[in-house]
Parts: sequence; C-alpha cells; structure tokens
Amino acid sequence: MLPGFERVSLESHYRRFCREATKSAPSYDVSFSFGAPQVEEGACKTSSFEMTTQGSAWTTHAEVVLYDLACLNAMYDRQPMPVRLLRGFGAVLDLLIHGTALRYLRDGWRFFLFFLFPFFFVMAIVVLMALAIAPAALEGPWHLAWSVPLALAGFASLCVFAKRMHVPLMMDLWALTVDVPRGRKEDVRRMLAAVADDIATRIAASKVDEVIVVGHSFGAVPAVMALADPRVTKVAQQHPVGLLAAGSYLLAVAHHPAAKALREATRRVLRSPVTWLDAQSHTDPINFFRTNPADALRVHVAKRPSIVEVRFKQQLDPTSYAQIRGDFFRTHRQFVYGVERRSHYSLFGIIGGPERFTDVTARGGLLPDWTRFRSPETGTSG
Repeated sequence: MLPGFERVSLESHYRRFCREATKSAPSYDVSFSFGAPQVEEGACKTSSFEMTTQGSAWTTHAEVVLYDLACLNAMYDRQPMPVRLLRGFGAVLDLLIHGTALRYLRDGWRFFLFFLFPFFFVMAIVVLMALAIAPAALEGPWHLAWSVPLALAGFASLCVFAKRMHVPLMMDLWALTVDVPRGRKEDVRRMLAAVADDIATRIAASKVDEVIVVGHSFGAVPAVMALADPRVTKVAQQHPVGLLAAGSYLLAVAHHPAAKALREATRRVLRSPVTWLDAQSHTDPINFFRTNPADALRVHVAKRPSIVEVRFKQQLDPTSYAQIRGDFFRTHRQFVYGVERRSHYSLFGIIGGPERFTDVTARGGLLPDWTRFRSPETGTSG
C-alpha cells in the first residue's frame, strides 16, 4: 500500500490502518485482527504485517505491506517558508506555460481549481501587503517606519493561516509534480525507483492467491511504475494482480510534457493483464472525477480501467461527514479511511473481504452483502 504526499510515519500509518479497518468492521459484519508490524530498512522503508478478516462463514488472510513515502515530504518541507512558496510558484508557472494546467481543466475542472487555489492565495497575500504599504509610502518615507512592521506582522499572520489551509503543502506538491517528470531531484528519482523495484520484486516472489497494489493519491505514481515492470507482467499472466488507484494523482504528473517515461509505464500497465480499479469521488477535488486514465492518455485498449464512484456522504454519518467536508485534504484521505455505513466501496472491504479483486473490478464495486460466501480461506497480498 502506497500512501499519498503526507508526512506520516510508518508507525502512524499502521495505527491508522488498524483503527480505520476496525471502524469499518461493523458495517460489513466482519472482524479484523492484525499481527505486529515488521519494519524493514533499506533503499525504501517498509512495514509489513498480517491481517485476518473473519466473516460469518469465511476467513481471509492478507499480508499488508506499507511503504514509507514520508521522506518525500521531508525533501521539500525542510526549507524556509519563502523558499517553499517561491519553488511552488516556479512549478505553477511551469505547469501553466507548458499546457499541463489546460489538461487539468479538460479532464477535471475541480482539480484545476485546486491547482489554482494556492497560487491565488499567495498572490492575495502579496497584494494585501502592497496595499498596506503603498498609502504610507505616498505620504512620505517617514510613514514607512510604522507601515512596514505592520505589513510584516500581517504577512506573518497570513502565513500562519496559509499553513492551516495547507498552502505550503500544496506548493511542495506542485514542485514534486514538476520535479518527477523533469528529473530535477536525484534523491526523489532514486527513492521512487527503489519503491517500484521493491514492489516488483515482492510480486515476482509472491505465492498468494492474488496481489493488490493500492496507490492512494500520489502513491498511484510509484504503483504504476512498479506494475509496468516486466517481472510483474509475467506474474500477472499466471496469477491475478490488481491495482486499486484511490483518489489517483497519476494524471497530474503524467500530463506534464516531460513525463514520457511515466506515460509509457501507464500504457504498459493498461495493456498488461493487470486489473485496474480507479476509485474517484465528486466531493474530493484532488482527483480527476469521471475521467478514465486510458481516455485521458489516449491509450486504446480493450480492457479499460473500471471506475468506481465513491460518495463519502453515503458512507458516513451526517455529523462525521460535516466534520471532514471543510478540509479537502482530510476528505481526500477518506478513500483509505474507515466507513460507518456499508456501500459498494471500502478499502478494507476490498482487500480483506471474500470477493476476488477481479470480480469487484468487473462489477465496479463490492456486493451489497456477503452471506452467500462459504468458500475456504483465501490469501491476499496488499
């Protein structure tokens, strides 16, 4: 399982996974149990553990592998705020000048607005500072003695508010979005390559009934890179291998003109035996709602990714839904969080339930009930 662009440790990811799975259990009439996590250091850091799901008359066993992508954030957010904002501005201009932003508008106007938000937010701060200083400057240079400190104090307050609105995080995300296709940061390139290689190696050596690679948000990028590996294609010809792209950020990177390698990797996956399920939500602005990756990248294949539209409002109690809707990053994470009401999509129902991933994908979601399952225990690698 590959998380999105957030600075969350493996330990926190493990606790969150167990907590949210347990939260979902009553809605699906199951119980989850988890083994102790085994952390592995190396070119990429992972945490693996066993998960057992017990239903009314069935049991599944899964080995869950969590990948540490938090160091990606550390590569960007260690710099001072002004540097992060300027770097983000440069990335936004790159995406505008080279037509990437227009592709965002074509394939997801909500994502396009999300893309513009931090840009206009920072511009508003600059304009407010200028408006605070300009009148005093016109009155005479001695008025700057009080207007400049006042403007700087206002700027500091707005920076605090900007952090609460995730503006620095978004600016870092745009920088990453440009750096990956352009290959500007060697440490980012090495890390993503190591993650993709580790996933492909694990899949090639797996002996389970099926393998599901979960890529949430930016995590869909290294997930596709891994599944394009010839070793994975060979395994997928003999045993089921699936991709669950939840709130995928793949197109945000693949639409950049310099992302030729990522587009080619996506084409290889689309033309391989890998089963692809793309979970999208109208409520979440950080995904390309109702856009099929094959159509967006002009890849003509007979077996296109299946789209499952997720309505978070139907999965949560009204109070819970109201609490998350105002925070678009928290809403975006709902793809991999627990649910309070049963629906056709649940991360934990997909990777822990009795249904085959190929069946879930073909149907476009989970069955409304699992009472008919009386099958023997099955194994899954997630």
